[in-house]
Amino acid sequence: MLDYAANAQKYWPVDRMREAFSLTCVARGTDPADEVMSLLGADADPEAFWEAAKRNLRDGRVRLLFVADVIPPPLKAVIEFLNRQMTPAEVLGIEIRQFVGGPAAAPLRTLVPRVFGQTEEVKLRKDSGRAARAPIDEEEFYALLPDGVLDTIRALSTRLKQSGYKAVPRRTPSGNAVLGYVVPELEGVEPINVEAIFGMWISLGGEIPALRIPSVNAELRRRLLDILPGRRKQISNSTKGPIGARFDLFADPSLGNGVADVMSWVRSKLLDTAETDGAPSQNTGQTARHPEDSPSTIRSE
Repeated sequence: MLDYAANAQKYWPVDRMREAFSLTCVARGTDPADEVMSLLGADADPEAFWEAAKRNLRDGRVRLLFVADVIPPPLKAVIEFLNRQMTPAEVLGIEIRQFVGGPAAAPLRTLVPRVFGQTEEVKLRKDSGRAARAPIDEEEFYALLPDGVLDTIRALSTRLKQSGYKAVPRRTPSGNAVLGYVVPELEGVEPINVEAIFGMWISLGGEIPALRIPSVNAELRRRLLDILPGRRKQISNSTKGPIGARFDLFADPSLGNGVADVMSWVRSKLLDTAETDGAPSQNTGQTARHPEDSPSTIRSE
């Protein structure tokens, strides 16, 4: 397992992965690009996806999974030790116990998974270590934007700040620059961000409970449909979010103003919900996460 992970870039260069993926899709009668977009969203860039996979393997940013029906204590100890020592790689054990019951004619089988190795202390240390790498400020973020969108994104940022958001630049674990916008009164709640190599991401409530309230979520989707009619399928059907808008959509200057108006409404709803619930301001870590934030996974069964 460790030898495979250490040499993953050698065994699985991105061209070979793409070829294997394409062959699998052809065998299933599906289009490779459509499969990538079904995973990341209709506006996803397959090239950016494969480039992110290449960076993850190059940087050793992988998740190693030991999967078995029973994981004995010695193996648990090894998994926990490796997960403490290996950064940015993550090592986890998944034990899947099987329970069978019910009448013989129609037995009921239940699979119960347990995860080992992911302690809060280790998770916090790994997350802190990743965040500490490659700091970036707001002006450095703007310098990374593609031609033709700088003025639009600056104007959007100004409008968001005027409506009460705070701009927080950061990098994803693999190094991509992101400018997030948080509600200062609810530290850590980030319903919108802009990623330098892709575009904008708006939460549909997947990680922000206040936006999952049925009436609020329905109104949010309606407002997004007004400014992003081309994303109707994803906005209407997505249950997790976030909704993505690539930079090429910002060729229409009105999009920035429409986004700012929607996010001003979102901020007011978040604050109203917090006051109604009596929830104190706290660092909740609720964000409109980019899919690239999830590491590559290698499994052992």
